[in-house]
Amino acid sequence: MEVLPRTIDRYELESVLGSGGFATVYRARHVHTHQPVALKLLTRASGIDRWLAEARAAAAVTHRNVVRVLDCGRAGDDVFIVMELVQGPTLADLIAQGPLDPQRAIGIALQLLDGLAAAHAQGIVHRDIKPPNILVMRDVDGSDLPKILDFGVSKQLTQVSETLDGTAIGTPGYMAPELFGGARHADARADIYAVAATLYEMLSGKLPFTAHTYEELVVQVATQRPAPLLSSAPYVSAPIASAVDRGLARDREARWPSSEQFASALRGALVGITPPSSHGFEATIDARSVSVPPMSPPLPPSTLRTAPPPVVSTANRHESSNVLSWVIGILALVLIVGTGSAIAVYQIVRPTQLATQTPTQTQTPTQTLTPTPTQTLTPTPTPTQDLAAAQQSPAATLTLSANVAAPPPVAGGVKFIFPAKIVGQARATAIDSLAQRILPQAQRCRPASGPQSTARVQLFVQSEGTISIAQPTGDNNDEVAAACLAALFKEAATPQTFQPGGGGIATIEAKLDPR
Repeated sequence: MEVLPRTIDRYELESVLGSGGFATVYRARHVHTHQPVALKLLTRASGIDRWLAEARAAAAVTHRNVVRVLDCGRAGDDVFIVMELVQGPTLADLIAQGPLDPQRAIGIALQLLDGLAAAHAQGIVHRDIKPPNILVMRDVDGSDLPKILDFGVSKQLTQVSETLDGTAIGTPGYMAPELFGGARHADARADIYAVAATLYEMLSGKLPFTAHTYEELVVQVATQRPAPLLSSAPYVSAPIASAVDRGLARDREARWPSSEQFASALRGALVGITPPSSHGFEATIDARSVSVPPMSPPLPPSTLRTAPPPVVSTANRHESSNVLSWVIGILALVLIVGTGSAIAVYQIVRPTQLATQTPTQTQTPTQTLTPTPTQTLTPTPTPTQDLAAAQQSPAATLTLSANVAAPPPVAGGVKFIFPAKIVGQARATAIDSLAQRILPQAQRCRPASGPQSTARVQLFVQSEGTISIAQPTGDNNDEVAAACLAALFKEAATPQTFQPGGGGIATIEAKLDPR
């Protein structure tokens, strides 16, 4: 057990505020100025230089709605980041009491967008905006003053990120669809999506997507459109709902292009909101003012609150070729580690009512997915059977497809392994037929020389018959061939020629002989 107080560099550690997979956070005090601070002591041995580089970049963000990074450095084997110590309940604490008054919710969202605009101007994307990462203090006039916490998974747009392709960063439910395909190329529009999801939850009391398992949520966010806000919060005005829905667009090109434009749309939508009194919201918002009413009652002191870990289903690891288990395992690991690093890292105060008013959530028991063994099939299917299978009604719940296609023998040195592994409602028969269609073009993906290589690709299949993301899975012995095949799959999938029968994430493997 660690003995406190102890000193690191110029800071005396006083007490533990929280800990996670990446770091332990302490309440500390500067030994000369006696200023109280939050000191994050990194426990991860790798990536230290990246952590320090991002801390230095975050220190350049000076905005009232962003927790300031004050210092960082090394002291022997210790690597630390020092931030201002902030007190207040998290936004998750406030949402747990029920939907927020629209005026208050939009007031908080506007300040979040203003803080993120300052970060984006410095070339920094947060990538993990969510209610537990937002503290809501009381400003000097008694109004809400939200503070964005933890740029620990942030990304500098002006530098090449060290995030691996295919590595998801963030928290499902608030993550933009493109982040599930890999966080390397995330930009400011990922934060815009997260703010829209957070505002959706503030207004309706629930997230745009509802799922019982982690992988089901991944499939929904990656392949489906979120429920319109008016379907969950009918008392919200149409202009506000429209602004939030655009922020949640699955295609990032269709979202608000910047935090400033999203904020401008919300300010314009504030005109004439009169929610029904049956929902407890009676104030009409004056377009000349977007001030936030003071919180009542005053917030009493309390203890540290940490965000609960997400529900993650467990997939049986059948064998090394079971790509589905690899996908779910990596995504779950990143989620758990990311959540650990993004726990509330400051001394937090929350209303005493939370202990009795937090709604009870019913958890669906964790399910075990038993994948279909990988096999190479040679019989020839009849086209009518394949089309009928693709047009069957999809199941209402998450399924691991056991539909086994019967493709004709492959030729030319490229052998696809059937059936494709599916998470979601897409049909393996449709994916396998698509693989057969690209087989002639796939010959150019073969290596020029050497032994037989293995290429695995992951496809984010949309229900309308397109593939939004196609990428190598990360466990290939031939990345070049995998990238080549992924591009062919994405190009070949069109609504006119591809009928997947539903959305899902498909993983397919190919063996390639040299040319």
